[in-house]
Amino acid sequence: MEYFLVSFSVLSGVIDAASNHQPLKIEYHNYKNGGKDMLFIVHPYYVKQYNNRWILLGFENQHKEISILALDRIVSIQVASDVVFIPNTTIDFEHYFDDIVGVSIPEDDIKKEIIVLCFTEARFPHVTSKLIHKSQKW
Repeated sequence: MEYFLVSFSVLSGVIDAASNHQPLKIEYHNYKNGGKDMLFIVHPYYVKQYNNRWILLGFENQHKEISILALDRIVSIQVASDVVFIPNTTIDFEHYFDDIVGVSIPEDDIKKEIIVLCFTEARFPHVTSKLIHKSQKW
């Protein structure tokens, strides 16, 4: 089964749970697990759209770490009313994405790099009209 579209109920349910500090019981289609659906308890912290895909960042109970879940692979969600919400005390999502392209930060301590891009005069107006990253300057 392929998942491409995020249902409104999943998107609104995740946003509501993040806003109201409610943990979620999520059934998730995980490609890393041989394509089997898995159940997670997630404390939702932040919802973001990247590359035409909605993403949830939240604390996952079983592995005790921040997980990144694509909303289009969520099979079902429900509020886990029997679980106490664990608040975010470590990540400043206001600046979390400042130095990355994408949504995940490598676990290794990798130094920042300055990347210089060159474009033809004909291509330049297109590139400057839609930033690749918010740190982009010309």
